[in-house]
Amino acid sequence: MDPIVIFATAWLLLPILLLVLWLRARGAIHRAEKRIAEAEVTTETLKEKYAPITSVEDEVSTLRDTATEIRKQIEETRSSYSEKRATLRKLEQQVAIYDEKLSFAELGVYEPHFEFNDADEYKQEIIRIRDRQKAMVSAKTSTLCPTDWQVDGSRAKGQTMINRQTRLTMRAFNNECEAAIANTRWNNVNAMEKRILNAAKQIDKTNESMNLRISEQYVSLKLDELHATHEYRERLKMEKEERAELARAEREEKK
Repeated sequence: MDPIVIFATAWLLLPILLLVLWLRARGAIHRAEKRIAEAEVTTETLKEKYAPITSVEDEVSTLRDTATEIRKQIEETRSSYSEKRATLRKLEQQVAIYDEKLSFAELGVYEPHFEFNDADEYKQEIIRIRDRQKAMVSAKTSTLCPTDWQVDGSRAKGQTMINRQTRLTMRAFNNECEAAIANTRWNNVNAMEKRILNAAKQIDKTNESMNLRISEQYVSLKLDELHATHEYRERLKMEKEERAELARAEREEKK
């Protein structure tokens, strides 16, 4: 066949071929757009269908966070309660020391520390105890301070500072001991003993930064004075009752 004829025929058929291809492409595009539209509709439907599930998951997550926070608050509350409870018990013990109305049953039965025959012997023992206390104060052994303090590079000034603090310490401790001894009764002697020990402990804590503390021997002498004074008073009561009983017996004999 003549090439010219073939070329002319192809040239005439080309528009038809291009039209067919265009129509096919447009059909494919139309079908694709239709599928996209259907997919979008399906997506919206699924969103509406499963929206509650998504909300539930969000709510569960929120509730979990809330539960975690509540548990944290509970733990903090428990810890705070334990600390406050311990503080309360400590305060109750300290208050008990100063409560003169507590019964001896709550504090333990008092056990005598001396075995003298009469009140005069107790009185002399009290004097001896106080003399030993005075001797310790004079010898500066009622308190202990192993640190060699210096003030402005001067040991003399450092010693003056310690001497001044020692006087304040002894005044505070002795006043507390005198109050305890003066308020001692048959039903609170053990509480007053604890009061003296607590006073020494608190004062030592105050002086901790200066490494100054009350001698255990001096505290022991104060406890001896408390015990001797209490037993002296009890002996006086006993002797008074014995004299009263003897006087009643004598009156009965004269009748």
